[in-house]
Amino acid sequence: MKLGSVNETSVQTTKTAIFERFKLKAEEAGTLPLSESCFNKKRNQYLSSCLMEDMKNHISAGNNIVIGITEKDIFARNLNFVFGQAELGGRYAIVSTARLKETFYGASQENEKLLKKRISTEVVHELGHVLGLEHCLSRHCVMFFSNSIVDTDMKSDQFCDVCKNQLSEIGFHL
Repeated sequence: MKLGSVNETSVQTTKTAIFERFKLKAEEAGTLPLSESCFNKKRNQYLSSCLMEDMKNHISAGNNIVIGITEKDIFARNLNFVFGQAELGGRYAIVSTARLKETFYGASQENEKLLKKRISTEVVHELGHVLGLEHCLSRHCVMFFSNSIVDTDMKSDQFCDVCKNQLSEIGFHL
């Protein structure tokens, strides 16, 4: 689901990541305008949990997983920012591409290959949470907590053996 205006490359990268990592076909659920009630003017950011609640109020997940993609900067309570957030073992997740872009950090143009890798990594990470995985201690596992873009760039978009085994225990085989 697009949250506000979202670049088509971000949508296609998300779909590709879901298919490549989970062998699942992602379907677009439309566009949801960003709720101004979720916007914090002092921070110039949207509260991620508020956006997820808004998603829940507008689309029923049923047996599916709903992942919202936004180009706006987001934060979670007690954190300066997040690349994404998900319901642990739930049905909803959100990923922001704002801080995944090189231009956010002052670059004059975007590195499309790097952006796609970052989006894929964060989408797979948040879907890992939806599937019940918590953060992993392995710095190269996709489930490692990204405290900065450097962390996101250091980890892969793959699950480590420990996380793969946890997914296997719940019946999800990669």
